[in-house]
Amino acid sequence: MRKLALLFIAILAVSTVCTAAEKPPSAAISVSDFSRLTVFGGYSYLYLSNGEPGGAQMPTAMSTNGWDLALAYNINRYLGLSAEFSNQYASDFFGSNNLISGAGINHKTQVHNFLFGPTITHRTRGKLTPFAHVLFGDSRVSSEPSIVGGETIYYATSRTARNSWAMAVGGGADLKVNDRFSIRMTQFDYMHTNLNYNDWMASYGVGVTGLPTSQNHFRYSAGIVIDMF
Repeated sequence: MRKLALLFIAILAVSTVCTAAEKPPSAAISVSDFSRLTVFGGYSYLYLSNGEPGGAQMPTAMSTNGWDLALAYNINRYLGLSAEFSNQYASDFFGSNNLISGAGINHKTQVHNFLFGPTITHRTRGKLTPFAHVLFGDSRVSSEPSIVGGETIYYATSRTARNSWAMAVGGGADLKVNDRFSIRMTQFDYMHTNLNYNDWMASYGVGVTGLPTSQNHFRYSAGIVIDMF
């Protein structure tokens, strides 16, 4: 995680230097030079952690893939308010498919994030626009197990889902294509959630204690940015 954080800081630093080199800092930007409302949509990768220490019986993290959609209202050329919605999927739940050998258990995992917060953007007349944000909201993790027997799939009677407070701190850089479209080349986020796995196991009728109640995740997103008006 430390290496990823250093990589993120380096990318932001390079983006800022490149942007500054394209135009002198004295170049003014009028209200008409930036969009009040922007929309982002694209691919999102989430490295999902369960908060367990290394060496646990089950894997401590897994990869999920999905999409990310964000709306930003820009108050001025530096400060904006963002609303972000993302969804990631995986065909497992931290190695549960292989936990019981020969049982034929499959899991479908979904992660929904609803986050809101301020975004700071460094705008110049250049093509590269770096930004940083701090987002807060809700994260919902759900798991749907099924048992495969012969040619029949018997789905569990209940789908387990839990909500948690969530926070995302990160940023990235957009490359302007024209007056309407930009490419979000990179968006890196450190995410924190407080999912209580003791409560999760209790929903299966398993009374355990001492399981993780906080998790740290890593997310990468890339896609298209549209300046609406």
